[in-house]
Parts: sequence; structure tokens; C-alpha cells
Amino acid sequence: MKDAPSRDYGATDMKSKPFSKSLKLVICGLGLCVACLATGCQITVGGQLLPSPNYLTDDLQYFPPSSEFKLQNEANALEAYSAEKAIGDN
Repeated sequence: MKDAPSRDYGATDMKSKPFSKSLKLVICGLGLCVACLATGCQITVGGQLLPSPNYLTDDLQYFPPSSEFKLQNEANALEAYSAEKAIGDN
């Protein structure tokens, strides 16, 4: 009676290499797609940096326009003081 030839299960033949390589590529591609969709991509539209896909549902903050000169109250107080001083000196 002949012994059955032993198989080396750790070795791979030529046909299994392309399948495992393509499987690795598919898994990496899916992982990359999931990572991009989960984190969102930032795009620039009309000078605004918009994170997608959540920018449409995000609550917006409104900052009302103000004067360009930030110290207007202080400048008005100095002018009033100078005017009072000039009247007091005369």
C-alpha cells in the first residue's frame, strides 16, 4: 500500500496569487472609500471652506456686521473730553 502524498498547505500555487492580490486591493479600496466618507472632504465654494457632507445640516453662527473701527466709543470719549477741555480753557 502506497502512502498518500503529503500536501504542503502553507505553499501557494500560481493561480491563488492573483486572487489574493486582487482581494487585498479590493479591501484597501473599500477601506479608503469608508475613510473618505466617514471623515468628509473639505471643498471651497465661493471663497467659503465647506466641510461636506454635514455643512447643510450644521447650525450656522451669525455675527452681525460692526464698524471697521473697533475703538469708536473710546475715540468719541476722547473727542468729547478734548471739546470740553477746549471750552473750559477759553
